[in-house]
Amino acid sequence: MAKHDTSYLKQRNRAWWLKLKIPAAIRDCYDGKEHFEISLQTRDLDEANLRKWALVAKYKREFDSLKQVDPANREAAKLRLRLRQLKGRDDDSADAERDFIVGMVNERAQEMVDRHGVPENHAKQWANLATTDKATLSEVLNQWLDSAEYSKQTAQQHRHAVGELKVFLGGDVLPSAVTDEVASRYVREEIQKADASYNTKRRKLNSLFAYWKWMGQHHIVPHGLNPWGGFTLQQRKQGSVPTKRGYTDAELIALFGERPEYPCLADIMVLGLFTGARLDELCNLRSEHVTKQGRAYLVRITKSKTEAGIRSIVVCHPLAVSVLKELQEKHATGSLFPALRGGGYDERLSWAVSKAFGRFRDGRGLSRETDFHSFRRTVITILENKAVHAGHVASFVGHEGGTLARDVYSDGPTFKTLRDVAAKIVYRKPVERVVARFCEALLHR
Repeated sequence: MAKHDTSYLKQRNRAWWLKLKIPAAIRDCYDGKEHFEISLQTRDLDEANLRKWALVAKYKREFDSLKQVDPANREAAKLRLRLRQLKGRDDDSADAERDFIVGMVNERAQEMVDRHGVPENHAKQWANLATTDKATLSEVLNQWLDSAEYSKQTAQQHRHAVGELKVFLGGDVLPSAVTDEVASRYVREEIQKADASYNTKRRKLNSLFAYWKWMGQHHIVPHGLNPWGGFTLQQRKQGSVPTKRGYTDAELIALFGERPEYPCLADIMVLGLFTGARLDELCNLRSEHVTKQGRAYLVRITKSKTEAGIRSIVVCHPLAVSVLKELQEKHATGSLFPALRGGGYDERLSWAVSKAFGRFRDGRGLSRETDFHSFRRTVITILENKAVHAGHVASFVGHEGGTLARDVYSDGPTFKTLRDVAAKIVYRKPVERVVARFCEALLHR
């Protein structure tokens, strides 16, 4: 990050604001404004730069979606909103305006057919969209997600899947406009051809299926008629996506040959290297989760993607111990990484860190077969090659043990067992030397 980077920023009363230009083609969606500004709630330029990128990415995605929406559908939305406002009024002027809008809509629909060659059924759909009292896909979507107990991430994934469908349809539509034929064309032309994994495609299709199922149960669409069932998605050819793996010694030497500028990333890299903990687990560490035990630290992982991930680990490598010691001295209470801010679907603290690590990895010339999770793969490989008991490896890294005794009856490993496992996480001398210089630079920053 440049020291004095003020791109997308504006200072007002010594505080920093995000300032973003709205593309001319979609300014009607923002009341004709050329720019919009959002307070970043900080006077610190570095902090403002940290906070701005998630917002820039969010609104640029929104701009891209709106650019693909049919302007006629945007107009229909405005007319529909005005009719709903007038419906709440009981006076002659409101009645007259309602009649005028309905008449104008019918004339426009006929003009679409006569002058512009729009198919009659499409013109009729547009007229229905402009004058309907029924809820549209977007409006029903909010009812569905508000009534369901989805996690924030799952709800956002459902919202994203429906949003992509709306882009394909040219904007918000009535649920009745999505016929079997429309659904088949969308799956064939958009989902199937998308440059995404099979699991991502299946998740999007499952979101649409669940949405229509809920609408059927609530009599918004005919019960039992779901246009999103029965599709077979093609698996991506093997080898088209790089297989993720652990690091080689040469890659670790390259990776730790320079300190990343992104806040906290260097510390998190060292902890990942000597614990194999998941990125999100590390980003959520707080001072009270870390306890000094002799020359080692006992670290409690309290937030993880699985139940097995909630565990205690030991950090005993001198380099990782030095990093934890400094972090605790700097942040005696609260988060060990207070500079981190949430992002993505579920406001994860690891969201921006993961992207920053990817940029750093690319800048160091490493293969995209590696990522932050490759630290975890490397640690597990080291432990397996040093003949550490499989159950102890599982306990340390937060995996299911695979046996009834381990997963149900065991109260977990002792501190000594965890320390013995952690003591095995040692790298070859060339790697250790480079990481030692890396950590020394951290302690003198």
